[in-house]
Amino acid sequence: MTSEVASKDILMAVINEARLHQLPSLTVRSILLDLDLLSIDLVNNEIRIMAGQKEFHDALAPIRSKGASAAVDDLPNYEDLRTEVWHTVLLPDEVTRPIYDEIEAALERRNDPYRYPRQVAFAIDTNIAYHRLLSRIFLYGDALERIGFRPRDVQVIVPDLVEEEISRSIARKYSRGDIADLQRAIRDQVLVRSMSNICYRKGRKALNAQTEIDVLGRTCGLWRVGGGRVLEEKESIDDEIVRSLAEHSSDQRLDILFLTGDDKCRAHAFSHKLPSILVEFPKEIPQAMAFDPWLLVEMLYDLSVNFVGLQLVELDLKIIGDWSGKSAEDYHAEKVKLVIASESPVDVQLKQDIEIVRGLQSIDMDSLENVQ
Repeated sequence: MTSEVASKDILMAVINEARLHQLPSLTVRSILLDLDLLSIDLVNNEIRIMAGQKEFHDALAPIRSKGASAAVDDLPNYEDLRTEVWHTVLLPDEVTRPIYDEIEAALERRNDPYRYPRQVAFAIDTNIAYHRLLSRIFLYGDALERIGFRPRDVQVIVPDLVEEEISRSIARKYSRGDIADLQRAIRDQVLVRSMSNICYRKGRKALNAQTEIDVLGRTCGLWRVGGGRVLEEKESIDDEIVRSLAEHSSDQRLDILFLTGDDKCRAHAFSHKLPSILVEFPKEIPQAMAFDPWLLVEMLYDLSVNFVGLQLVELDLKIIGDWSGKSAEDYHAEKVKLVIASESPVDVQLKQDIEIVRGLQSIDMDSLENVQ
C-alpha cells in the first residue's frame, strides 16, 4: 500500500487511468459511512446517484446506535452530497447564465472606457465563497470562451467581513474523546485515527471557502474591501457587508454587482441601492446527469473534504480530503492524499502520473507565461 499527497489535479489522472484500463464505471463510496454515494459511468460520461435520504438514514442509524456524541452527530449526510453535486458537476444554467451575461457586459464596458467610465466589479457574499461558484464557473467555460474571456479580466471584490465570517467557523477540532467515540461507531479504524485534530465538518467547509478566495486571488483581479463592524447577529453582519460595499462603490466610483445566495441579504443590498444577483440552486438532484471532466474533479475533491475520505471501489484506491497534519497551506493548494493498494490495477501507472504532476507544478508559472 502506498500513500501519496498531491494536488487535486491528480484526480484527473486517476479518472484517465481508469479509462485506459477500460473500466466501464467507478463506484464512489464514503469510507466513514460505508455507503456507496454514486457511480461514474466512464462509457456514457454520466453520474448516477446511488444514495438518497433513505440510504443515508440506513447507514447512519447503526452508527448512531452505538452511542450519541457530537462527533457522531457531525458525520456527513445527504445534504452534503446534494450540495456538492449542485455546486460542481451540475451548475444549473439558471445560476450560471445571469453571471455569464453580466461578465460579457462588463468586458464590453471595459473595452469602451469613454462610453463607460465606471467599470464593473463582482462582489461575493460569504455563501458564494462556500459554493466556490466563481472558480467553478471559470472552469466550465464554453460560454465564456466564445467571448474571449480570461479570469484575470474580471475584478472580484471580497469584503473583509466575509473573510472574518468564514474564519470564525474554523474552530472546533476532533479531540481524543471525539476519536474514541468515532472508533466505537466506525468500521475503518485507520481513517478514524487519521482524523485526530482535524476540523469538524463546519470548519472543513470554511477552509474550503477560504481556498476559494485564495484561488480567485491567483486567477482574477481580487480586491479586498474593509469597513463595517464585526457583529454576532447574522442579519446585522449581512447589512454591514452590504453597507461596506455600497460605501466602496460610491467612494471609488465603481459599479459593483453583488452575488449572494441569501434573499434576505439581497434585501439589504436593495435598501443600499446595490445591484445584486440572487444565486439559488434547486432543492433536488436528478438520479443521472452528464458531467464535465474538470468539474468531476472538483466534485471528488469537495466530497473528499466533507466526507473526509472516499474509496474508488474498482480501483482499490482511497481519496483522503483531510487528515491529521494537513495544513491551511495544504488546503489552499487543494491537496489530497491518495492511498493506493498494492493490488490496485493502476498502482504503478498512478505513481508515475504523480511524479509527472509534481514536475509540472514545480515549473515557475510566471516564467512559463513569459515564454508564451
